[in-house]
Amino acid sequence: MAINSGNNLVYLTFTTVLSFFVLSGLLSYFNLRKLEVSISFPNSIFAKSPTYVIVRIKDYSSIPKLAVRVETSLFKKNFEYIREKGEASKKEKISFPKRGQFVLDSFVVRSFFPFAFFERKKEIHNKIDFIVFPAIYPVRVKIKGSINGENNIQKKGRSSEFFSLREYREGEDIRSIHWKTSARLNKLMTIENEKEVSQKFVLFIDNSNYCYKDADEFEEAVTLVASLAYKLIHQGKDVSLVSEENFLYGHSATHLRNILTFLSLIELKEKLPLVEPAPAYSYKDITYEKASHN
Repeated sequence: MAINSGNNLVYLTFTTVLSFFVLSGLLSYFNLRKLEVSISFPNSIFAKSPTYVIVRIKDYSSIPKLAVRVETSLFKKNFEYIREKGEASKKEKISFPKRGQFVLDSFVVRSFFPFAFFERKKEIHNKIDFIVFPAIYPVRVKIKGSINGENNIQKKGRSSEFFSLREYREGEDIRSIHWKTSARLNKLMTIENEKEVSQKFVLFIDNSNYCYKDADEFEEAVTLVASLAYKLIHQGKDVSLVSEENFLYGHSATHLRNILTFLSLIELKEKLPLVEPAPAYSYKDITYEKASHN
């Protein structure tokens, strides 16, 4: 009689534990069903500056979800509760130590609900490409009296005085065309005045390995040139970049983004140095503002 009672207790304990395991597995399985997970990165990400990504989970089932975790190679984010047929989103603060192109190939959604006997996971293959711009710091040029203040470069004469001639660009005011010179050269030439020239700046960066003692110096050069381009364009100045790829003058947000994208992806190469245009600002002409860079 006692032996039978003992066996019954063992069977009862075993079936109870087994039931917990089965129930845990089923609940964790249903806890991940019909979930849609997305990760959104901001349009502009700068190296060494904190940025926020948004993790969003949408539930298409009629059962609320509990204790869900989203894991990537960059972060982990826990969601305690997602209501049925509802949506939950959270921000995650991250920072990238360097510039470049990054790829998030996939991420994992995990569930430990309800008893943590089983860990359920679902891998989501959703390739996300994004670019991290170079770090931006307050900078100034080393040349006295150039662009360190809010004012433009100062030249003698009135701002509307004739300064030089250059080739006409499509979309410019035809009233600025110098017809006599255009006829002589057989191409359209336009007049540049002092004010126009004073607001135009050429930046230069070479990616030849002969120009730098090591890769760290090259990275410093990229940061300095990017910071100056950022400063000038935000002041409304026209900026041109000369490098492996040349960018004409511009001061729009799109122009700045194109320059920063190029500087994000530029790599040091074993090749002959480029010829530096004159006048132009290279990284050797730029320095950090005091206490702005560690």
